Formats: sequence, structure tokens, C-alpha cells
Amino acid sequence: MSAGAAPDTVPRVRWNRDALSSWCHPDTLLVSSPSARRAARDANLNVGDCRVVDARDLADVADQAVARVIVLGAGTVIDAATLTAHTRGVPLLVVPTVLSTDAAFSPVAAGRQGDTVIYHDTGTAEEVLLDMDLLLRVDWGLHLHGLGDVLAVESAATDWCARHPGQQRALVAAARSLVDTAAAHAHLWRTPSAEGLELLAELLITKVQLGMLAGHPGFEEGTEHYLAYYLEPMLTGRVWHGDLLTACLLLCSRLQQWTADRIDTIGELLSHLPGRDARRPQVLMPAEEIRRRLPEFGVYCQRHALENTLLLHQQPDPQVYDTAATAWERGW
Repeated sequence: MSAGAAPDTVPRVRWNRDALSSWCHPDTLLVSSPSARRAARDANLNVGDCRVVDARDLADVADQAVARVIVLGAGTVIDAATLTAHTRGVPLLVVPTVLSTDAAFSPVAAGRQGDTVIYHDTGTAEEVLLDMDLLLRVDWGLHLHGLGDVLAVESAATDWCARHPGQQRALVAAARSLVDTAAAHAHLWRTPSAEGLELLAELLITKVQLGMLAGHPGFEEGTEHYLAYYLEPMLTGRVWHGDLLTACLLLCSRLQQWTADRIDTIGELLSHLPGRDARRPQVLMPAEEIRRRLPEFGVYCQRHALENTLLLHQQPDPQVYDTAATAWERGW
């Protein structure tokens, strides 16, 4: 865990870039990417005299002394920097350039290992700086990938209920309320706004908090994330995590046999968003390939000890798999 981080609380969120002044020193390591640094320059975000390194080159500074870490970026950049700060035992400040995942607020760092993803318990960052000028300069559609991470709790909560029948019902209801809140504010996702970013951040933070209250980060992810891990190596080209999650939710809606109103809630929300591949999963992988791969998914979960999925305990019959593949072909 990075120094000072508490295992059961989310980081302190700052909205004023003045918070940077106490972090930017020559003995601070700034982990970022070229695109993140360009975004910071365009927003006139000054990172002072920090020692700068690309996330992919962290091994080059492994033997250099560091007093604190700032990460400027999103997704995998945040995960890499979080693990570095944890390993060195130094404080961490996260400055997201895109709210495409909950990585900025999470107590774990993700990394792909072979054909799956593993999580390292790192504790949360000390602080997260959400700089509105920086975030609003990014393509709005990139932020909307974060909705996929929020909507994922619909499937994860279904799995959690199957694993813990009659337990933590208040947490499960709270998780599903995140989906309802996102749907009730669909107008905020159509165009860039500070209000939309604030709500998205609140939803992502609350999702992480619910996992902490449940006592396990697995509360936040289930069949939908596992399907994403399973399918991602088979896809051609880069696919944003949020888009793949939203596509996998469509499979989950049939595999987990959601009620029509829950399917409609997410479908209606997605219909208000700008054109998204997540609404047309067929562009990610042909339905026939999905139909062929789905029956092997349970074995994949067993092999990697991915436990928060009801498919480990109640394998669908072939007709359910076929229905899921058909839904994938038709889209949300």
C-alpha cells in the first residue's frame, strides 16, 4: 500500500490544481504517456520539476530514489504507477486525463497475465486531482467508457446474490441504484459538461466504496469482467475496456436471465449516447464466434479461479447460450 493510504477509504478528491504545488519536486516521479503530457500542456497544467518517465519505461528508473509519485494519464498508466508507488512505499497522487475506468480511485492495480487479468492489492492513492479544464479538453466519448465500468455492477451484483443468498442485500440494492442513477441522468451523457464529469466521478467512486463495504473488490466485478478478460485476446485491434464491458453486459443479460426492465434500463441509457461500438457488439466479434466460445467460458473461469460468477454453479443450457449469441448479434 502506498504510504498513508487507508485500505478501506477512497482517496481524497481535489478539484483545484493548486494541490499540485505540494507534490511537484525534483524527487517526485511523474509517470505518464506522451498523449497525457500533451493534454496537460494544452490545459496549462504545470507539473514543475518532477522527474518524468513513460509508464512503459518504469523499469529504467527502478534503482533511482523517489520520494513520491504522480501519475498523469488513465487506465493502464494509472495501474502501472499505482503498483510502482506501492512497491516503493511512497505517496501517490493520481491526475486522470480520462475517466474511462475506476482505476484512479481503486485499492487494487490491474495487470494482464496471459489470457486473464490479475489484481495487486496496493491500497488507494493519497489524493486524486480531477482538473476540470484538463478533463473537458478530452474527447467526450472517451469519458463515456467509464459508464461501462459503472454499469458492470448490474451483472456483478447478480453474481454476488447467487454466491451470497440473502446477504448484503442493502449493498446489492445500492449497487443497482448506480445504474438507475446513470440512466436517470441520461441527458448529462450527451454533451460535454462539468456536471456530467462530476456525476461520473461520483458514480465511479461510489462503486469502489461499495466493494470496500462488501469486504472484497470482487463485489464490483463478475461475469461481465470475466467475459471481457476471456474475449479480449481474441479481438483484432484495440477495444476500450468500457465498450467491451458494455458489450459483455448484453451477454450477461441473457446468461444471467435478467428481467426485462433491467435490460430496458441499460438499453434506453445507451440509446442516448453518441454512436458507440458497445451498442453493436457484432463489430467487435462475429456472433458465430461468440456462439462457439461461450460454452468454454465456465472452464476458463475455473482455471483462473474467477469465482464471482453464477455460471460456475448453474451452467446454462445450450438454448441460453444461443439466446445470448443472438442478442450479441442484434445489439442493445
